[in-house]
Amino acid sequence: MYETILVDLSAEGVLTVTLNRPEVLNAFNEKMELEFGRLWSEVREDDRVRAVVLTGAGERAFSTGVDVSERFESEDPFLDPQHPWAEGEDPGRTLSPRRNEVWKPVIAAVNGMCAGGAFYWVADCDIVICTPEATFFDPHVTFGLVAAL
Repeated sequence: MYETILVDLSAEGVLTVTLNRPEVLNAFNEKMELEFGRLWSEVREDDRVRAVVLTGAGERAFSTGVDVSERFESEDPFLDPQHPWAEGEDPGRTLSPRRNEVWKPVIAAVNGMCAGGAFYWVADCDIVICTPEATFFDPHVTFGLVAAL
């Protein structure tokens, strides 16, 4: 059903969604963006889903944000190094439950690193629970950008 995320619906109506790209620290790519757009639509419409728990696969990271290795290699990169202030489409537009009008409770279970674009999820969750090893940071300054979204 999905390639970049795992989903499991419990008998009690809790949908566990796991970011499943641990080899790249659960960084999101275009495929994951598309899958989250579809997922949030399904969550919104499915009355069996009463709440969502969002987490990341592996021990090292919840998510490190956008997969810049794919963005720089693609035909339409997220950031044009020659024109960093002329940024095009918001790369996380489909990730957020709130931007997709999901009003069911969403809980982020953060393990390991949570960076940059991962805040699209964490900032829009109703509750954020972290392991003691969780760390939060914003790498946008590496690219000369301010995280203003």
